[in-house]
Amino acid sequence: MKRSIIFLLTSATIILAACTKTKDDEGTKTTPFHGTSIKGIVAFVDNSPAANDTLSVSFSEVGDTIILTTIPRPIGAEEVDISRVTVEIEPDKGATLNPTTPAVFDLTQVREVTMTAEDGTARIYKLKAVIAEPFSVYPKYTATVTQLWSKNGTEMQLVFPGTGKGMTVVGDHLLLLDNTIDKHASAAIRLYDKMTGAFVKNISFYEGGWVDPRSYSWNLETDDYDHMVMGRLNSGGAGFMLDYYSGLEAVPYIMLNSTAGADLPDNTGKRMSVVGNFASGKAYVYATAAHFFGAAKQAPQYAMWEFNNGVPANSRPTVFSYAGAGTGWYNAVVQRASVDDNKLYVSWVNEDGYPSDPFDTWSTLHRINFHVFTPGGAVATQVVNPENFGYRLLDTKVFTLKEGTFMAMLEQSYSTLGSMKLNMFNLTDPGDYSKAPGAADYNSFRIFSSPESPATSNDGRYGHVAVSKISDDEAIVYAYYPNPDASQARVVAYKIEIE
Repeated sequence: MKRSIIFLLTSATIILAACTKTKDDEGTKTTPFHGTSIKGIVAFVDNSPAANDTLSVSFSEVGDTIILTTIPRPIGAEEVDISRVTVEIEPDKGATLNPTTPAVFDLTQVREVTMTAEDGTARIYKLKAVIAEPFSVYPKYTATVTQLWSKNGTEMQLVFPGTGKGMTVVGDHLLLLDNTIDKHASAAIRLYDKMTGAFVKNISFYEGGWVDPRSYSWNLETDDYDHMVMGRLNSGGAGFMLDYYSGLEAVPYIMLNSTAGADLPDNTGKRMSVVGNFASGKAYVYATAAHFFGAAKQAPQYAMWEFNNGVPANSRPTVFSYAGAGTGWYNAVVQRASVDDNKLYVSWVNEDGYPSDPFDTWSTLHRINFHVFTPGGAVATQVVNPENFGYRLLDTKVFTLKEGTFMAMLEQSYSTLGSMKLNMFNLTDPGDYSKAPGAADYNSFRIFSSPESPATSNDGRYGHVAVSKISDDEAIVYAYYPNPDASQARVVAYKIEIE
């Protein structure tokens, strides 16, 4: 049974030729029609088990090609099958069609229909199917953010509360790299219950044979399968290294040793991100070349290493420059969407004018930037309105829940003595990216903004975000607010739930 909506062309549109009449002494006599125009078309595709689809009709400029276009479908929907398209053509008066219609055509290739007028005039029409470009349908989620726990540096037994280097989650534990710039005898990786913040124990980190004093251990990160790595900052010729932990009780070993060189930008490793599986399969590490506030601006570069079954494809990095950041940045985070999706989330900040910018312009100058960028892709870079962000970037994490994309960003106000706060955004629909505070339905885009921390002393090197996914629709976001005063330093855990 046909379940289609029929679209007919109007006579004014479809009549391409007309019949003629002649008159003699014996009265009116009609000569054979020579019209070969189309008076109406019906076309539909039986896309079982989906509902039948009608096709819109148009003509080429010369009018000899009938273009049948499918109805646009959402990205990911079942493809339209144009191998069985039913076409019914109403010919001009007295004309015949070969083949006759209605008929089923395989329009994976152009087909022809011949219309022959009463006087024998013939015209060939070509049938061409066009599959419409799919369109995006973005799910709408309501997000609820609640504080799970909050503990200060004293409660967390931090020895270096103002210079904590990295934070990540492995299994049931939140881990903090409690260290100063160089490795210190009192430094340790400290483990906490991720659900309560209760201190569990310390892990001594061996740095895999790294040579002091240039052992700038700087980041802890975990891949998609709970394998942890610790990164070393390439500062002062130290090179960039990764120590791999097969388990929390295991002695780490050097998984990557990318020595200093012209192809490794200085300060690579201030922030890094990982994706994939270090133990087996493919994984990627991205590390940004960035500097602390007040120092020289860095070129907008980031380095990438590919790993296969835990072995780097090359110990030397592939280095990219991000043109969207202009002349450079002071801090940046580059995160890959997944192993299979090379889309990048790029956040950075420029502080050209610090500390000489007039006080009354601080709130509007040099704001943090956040871009969604696909290297080599045809899709234009998507830019989130900078008015959503503060002055200084500390850390960013993008994560997924259900089919949605979310982002947590830790930022600081203009001054190196300023307060910090955590913001969370729902990045699922790019149509929201142009929004700014005060826009209609703004709370569905910036879904959370934490209270500001106490004033601190932080030049942009410290402060981290970690994310632990609990279920398909629930995660815990951790924010570390550094402060030289342990009673003022703090880690806060926020639960985000969506529906």
